[in-house]
Order: sequence, then structure tokens, then C-alpha cells
Amino acid sequence: MQEIQRKKSKNELLRKKYNMSNLNNIKKVVDGDFCVGCGSCAYLSNTSMKINEYGEYIPQLDLMENTDSAKLDFACPFLNPEQNETVIAKNLFEENTSFDSTLGYYIDTFAGYVKEDKYRENGTSGGITTWIVTELLKQKIVDAVIHVKENKKTNIDEPYYKYAISTTEEEIKYASKTKYHVVEMTQILDLVNKSDKKFVFIGVPCMCKSIRRLQLLDSTLKEKIPFVISLVCGHLKSINWSLSLSWGAGIHPTESSKIQYRTKGEDIPARAYVFKVQDKENKTIQKNSAFVAGGKYNAGALMLKGCEYCDDVIGE
Repeated sequence: MQEIQRKKSKNELLRKKYNMSNLNNIKKVVDGDFCVGCGSCAYLSNTSMKINEYGEYIPQLDLMENTDSAKLDFACPFLNPEQNETVIAKNLFEENTSFDSTLGYYIDTFAGYVKEDKYRENGTSGGITTWIVTELLKQKIVDAVIHVKENKKTNIDEPYYKYAISTTEEEIKYASKTKYHVVEMTQILDLVNKSDKKFVFIGVPCMCKSIRRLQLLDSTLKEKIPFVISLVCGHLKSINWSLSLSWGAGIHPTESSKIQYRTKGEDIPARAYVFKVQDKENKTIQKNSAFVAGGKYNAGALMLKGCEYCDDVIGE
């Protein structure tokens, strides 16, 4: 009996070693700190992402047994150069458009803001993204919006924000404003798979690229997510950056429950990054991030290393 058990254990180790060897490319991405935690590999392998000690999402490679590694490589935004953003965009948008090596394919370029309602007031800048997806919903072109919303944080290990679904105008508007915070897509994509609704997806360029690649692997995702909207991206921040801002404002990380990264006001210039943090007792503090150590967004503190190797700023 012991001999049988030893053989079973040996076979299990060999099987895991073989499967991990098939994950060499994904492992190199993770080990080299190129991973942005999108979750496409976890979604394809029916596993989940985890938050590491640095406040970043990473896949659990040891759980990815019996997985088609070629699919994982195809979907990962830091692998598969044959399906880079330019190639994907060409297949989608080449007809009747212009091309720029920095912008990708485009019809025209504009700068503006929304005059209607309080979209501009409630947004980080002009409120255009929120207005567009609200119109898609109002005109019944889509049934729901996939975007980043506040997470009810109860302890220090939980994220402030997660991907979620909105089905009403009120929900969409409540979730407006920029979130300088890592997110992953596995849970939301599982919900999409179980749904018969049509969605619009909002994300930073690497997330949008993963969605487009997943659609090439699964045509039903293309049918369910007919619209993909990319935000302009400077880089992703770890959860620890939010904890650091909280501490810099006087709220200990273990007591921090909410954060809003950009706040508007008559005495706040558009270029200022004034944030609000709230503790578990609902005490709110507002502070200019420029006066917090590591608080200036463009200084790059606690950013994901993978962002240093990405040149897609606008979601080409």
C-alpha cells in the first residue's frame, strides 16, 4: 500500500513538473515582473488570481494543471507579439480610417467635455467615457457596462476597487472618476459567460488587448462584448500605493476603507491630484497627493514594473 502511495506521489510530482514546463512563457512573465495581473490566463485555466505582498495581482501558476498553455500565451498582453495591438486594430478598424504609429487607427481626434447634466462635474476630466456608455445603455445598444467600481473593503488585504457590472444609469454615474488601482478580470468574465446580455467593456489598454485576444479565442465573447473602450493610461498602481496615500493623509492602512483619487473644487486646479480617504469610522480626509511621500502619480512610486515596458497609452 505504501509503495502504491509513493508511486502516486511521484506521478503527481511528475505531472505537475510537466504542466509547469508547459507554462514556461507565462512563468517568465510573472517571474520577470512583467505581469499586469489582467487575469486572462487564470480565466482560461479556471483558476483565480491572488494579491501578493506588493499589492499586485498575480496568477496562481501551481493551480494551472492540464491547461492549454498555447491559449494562455495567446491571451497574455506581454506575450504573442504576432497579435500585438497594431495587428488586432488593423483587423478591426483598418477600413475608412487613418493610421498613426502612436495613436493606431483612428477616424479623427478631438478634445472636449460633456455639457449635459453633471457628467463633467462628477468625472475626473470631461466625463466623456461615462456619457458614452450611458448613451449605449439608454439607447438599448447594450444591456450592461463592465467597469471598475468600489469594493466594500473590510480589511487591509482587500482591494479598494474591482471590476463589476452596472445595469442602470445611476450605477454607471456613481462609478465615474479615475481609479489608480490594479484590477483583474476573471470573476467578471465568468459572469459574462453565464449571461445572455450584451456588454460594453471599459479598461486600460492592456486589459482591452486581453479582451480582444480572448475574443479571438472565443467568438461568444465577441458577441457578448461588442464594444471595448480604452482609457488613456499613464501606468497601473499597486494597492499598496493607495494604502500609502491613506497613511500620508493620517489614516493608518489597517483603518483605511475608501479612497477617491481625484477631487474637483473651485480652488483645485485641473492639474492637481487631490485625493480623499475614509477610515472605518467614516472620517474623511482630503489632501493634495503632491505633499505626500510618493504621492505624485507621475513620479512612478509603487507602479507595476510591467508598465515600464508598455507603449500603448491610449488603447491602440
